[in-house]
Amino acid sequence: QSMMKINCVWLKYYRMGFLIFKKHNENGVLFIDATKMGIEERRRCSLSQNDIAQISSIYSNKIDTEISKFVSIKDIAETDYTLLPERYIFKAIKESFKIPNPKPLDAVKESIVKSYISDSKKLTSDPTSNIRVVKSSDIEDGSFDIESLSYLAEVPENIEKFLLKDGDIVLTNKSTKIKTAIVKLEKNEKLVMFGSLYGIRVNTKLANPYYIQCYLNSNVGNLKLAQMQTGTIIQCITQANLLQLEVPCP
Repeated sequence: QSMMKINCVWLKYYRMGFLIFKKHNENGVLFIDATKMGIEERRRCSLSQNDIAQISSIYSNKIDTEISKFVSIKDIAETDYTLLPERYIFKAIKESFKIPNPKPLDAVKESIVKSYISDSKKLTSDPTSNIRVVKSSDIEDGSFDIESLSYLAEVPENIEKFLLKDGDIVLTNKSTKIKTAIVKLEKNEKLVMFGSLYGIRVNTKLANPYYIQCYLNSNVGNLKLAQMQTGTIIQCITQANLLQLEVPCP
C-alpha cells in the first residue's frame, strides 16, 4: 500500500525501473535510486518494510537525500529529457570529484574495435577457424576465461580489422551492469567480439591499459559511464559519448 501511494516519481530498483506519471504535473520529477535496497534471492528481489517506509517518506516530504533528488522540468529538458536517475542523483559527486590530469578517452586511444558478429548461429565449439569469440556474458570480475569461449564457425576475408589484440579493453555498451575485461592473448590466439561490446585499444605511449581498466571498474568510473548511458528500455553507451569520457592521466 505504501508503494501504491508513490506518485510522480522515477524509482530505479535493481534492474527494473518504475516510472509513474501524474496528471497536470508541471513542477518536475522526484528521482529515487533504490539499487542499494532490498533482498536479492535468485532471480527475485524484494523490498523490506523499512525500505518501503524510507521510499514513502522521501516521496511524502519531497526531500533530496543521498538516494533521491527532485529535478525541475527545465533541468530535465537540458539533458534532452533523459530519465536516468544517475544523471541527477549523483551529479554532486561528479562535480566534486577531481580527476588528476583528465584527458578524454579519445586522446589516449589508438582505436575502437567493433564487434564482428551478432548471430549466434555463427558460433561453434569446433576449433577449426582458430578464432575465439567473447560475449558480454563471458565477462566476470574484470576478466574472462579464453579457454571456455566458443569459436567462429568460418573465417571471413575481412576479419583482420575486427581482431582484438593483447592489452585491449573490452567494454559492454548495452547493459544495465557495465563490465570490462583486459584481453590476454598468446602469440597464435585470435579473438573477436559478439554483440554489444566495444574494444578499446589504448595508445600505450600515453596510458597504461591496465590503469585505464582499473579506473573504468572503480566506483567513480562506473558512475561516469552510467551517466553516459542513453535510452530508457535498453540503456547504451554510444561511441561518441564513450570517446568523451574523461580518464585520469597522471
